[in-house]
Amino acid sequence: MNSHELSGLIRATAEIHRLPVKLVQAIVQVESGGNPWAVRYEPGFYAFYVKGRGRKVWHGCSRETEERMRATSFGLMQIMGQVARELGFDEPFLTALCAPLQGLEWGCRYLAKQIQCYDGDPESGVAAYNAGSASRRADGRWRNQAYVDKVRLEGGFT
Repeated sequence: MNSHELSGLIRATAEIHRLPVKLVQAIVQVESGGNPWAVRYEPGFYAFYVKGRGRKVWHGCSRETEERMRATSFGLMQIMGQVARELGFDEPFLTALCAPLQGLEWGCRYLAKQIQCYDGDPESGVAAYNAGSASRRADGRWRNQAYVDKVRLEGGFT
């Protein structure tokens, strides 16, 4: 997929979810650099949130495989497997979430939900997209301020 085709997919998916196109473009750049096959396993997330909590096994894989995939981020927007399952995703992770259109769909769905949860504030929504919730430290900065700043530098809050 060339950059022109990717830009078109980002624009279309962002518009469906009523998200600023530049915000989605910035998140794609920060999360994957535009690589739809980007995959990142989060062992801390697995140990704390997922291990031993898998109740259902999808597509014939083992319970452990399902759990580990829930602790992995996939695709252009690096949507976490656990988050995708919570949103209703029921396909195999790698082949579906790394498909550009599917990855954008589920990532935008989650981003729109987070922004809505924070009264339409995109900065709070971005902080929550990355960390699960938008929490500030005592000095008023986001707990994940470096991530929010990266999205800002990519033009996400213009």
